[in-house]
Amino acid sequence: SKQEIVNIDFGGSSEEEKRSLREVSHSILVLSPTGMTIWKGAAAIVRSPLTDSLLFQVQEGQIVYDSVHPPDATPVRRVSIPVPRQREPQYIIQAETSLRFSQEALRSLFIVLAGFSSITVAMAWLGSDWVARKALSSLKTLSATAENVTGPPFRTQLLLDPPYQEFSQLTNAFNAMLD
Repeated sequence: SKQEIVNIDFGGSSEEEKRSLREVSHSILVLSPTGMTIWKGAAAIVRSPLTDSLLFQVQEGQIVYDSVHPPDATPVRRVSIPVPRQREPQYIIQAETSLRFSQEALRSLFIVLAGFSSITVAMAWLGSDWVARKALSSLKTLSATAENVTGPPFRTQLLLDPPYQEFSQLTNAFNAMLD
């Protein structure tokens, strides 16, 4: 009877686990080999039947997983397990679980990844701007000095402490040219 199923000791280690295991017994369906409902748990909802190809797989002895997307409700993941008797399925046990937790976890993961991605892009943009300014400041100084050189006597010397060796070589070449 239904009461016997609910009162069975499932051996869960915590109260939450025991409660979850008891609730599972309410959402089980027992189907005939043709897919007709024979018995259903107290909280079980009869959903759309298995497609012909999935029903054939269960009749062949395979365990079948499928997802059901009811209108205006959370999708559920369903498992159909054949119970054989002399190689032929006598019953099909069907259980399901809500995909709400999975959807919420994926939504939270998306928000976290979007946040971290935005922060990473902002940091990369600011970092590249800082590097570009530091590199180009030496070129700006060199350019300004070159613009001030109008003709002999060339007494202007470029005093520059560039961050890169290439800019140091350019500064030395520029000063040598002015000499």
